[in-house]
Amino acid sequence: LNREAPRSSTFRHGALRGGLGTPVCHPAVTLRDDGTDPRGLPFPFDFLGAAKPPVDLIEGGVLRTPAVDERLAPAVDRPPTPHLGAPEEGVATHLFLQTGEEPDGELLRRPDGGLWATWLDAPRPFDPAALRFRAHLRGVRRIENGALGAPVRDLAWEDHLPALLERVDGVGGRVVTAVAGADPLFGATTAPMLAFERVALTPRS
Repeated sequence: LNREAPRSSTFRHGALRGGLGTPVCHPAVTLRDDGTDPRGLPFPFDFLGAAKPPVDLIEGGVLRTPAVDERLAPAVDRPPTPHLGAPEEGVATHLFLQTGEEPDGELLRRPDGGLWATWLDAPRPFDPAALRFRAHLRGVRRIENGALGAPVRDLAWEDHLPALLERVDGVGGRVVTAVAGADPLFGATTAPMLAFERVALTPRS
């Protein structure tokens, strides 16, 4: 999902078009592409051999830039970024959701009565231009008195990515996962623990 939102083709027709330089999600969210960081299966060049220095896509909740290819550059009045992952397609492949200042244990203590999910399974965009997605939550437990409580059956989740990122309630202080992608130039999405408010879930059928 992080790869869909800043992709050049998605941005040309998508929900974030027109949002450059404006808040698009919670101020705790900073999303960086960095092909040099060893935690994210690094590959320091794009499809054409351009060096890939770190680029902040979202900084403090403000959309700074998508992956910009030559077709998108005139429309957003920005130079192309070193993200060419395929012919005529800019893709950010080494994504890091930056850690926050809150200890992970504090995130558990705040949402009493909420739910903890161990794994987000098979997230799939079903409307890429609008950034809507479906996913399944596995290993779900209730949060009771600041700790993991009774297990809950697997749940289905459908949401709208920009609206979800506005409902971030906390960002953990350490990286907890790095998920490799299927891109030809390596890359992974690396993220800390996240807490969200008002997430609508249904039992998985």
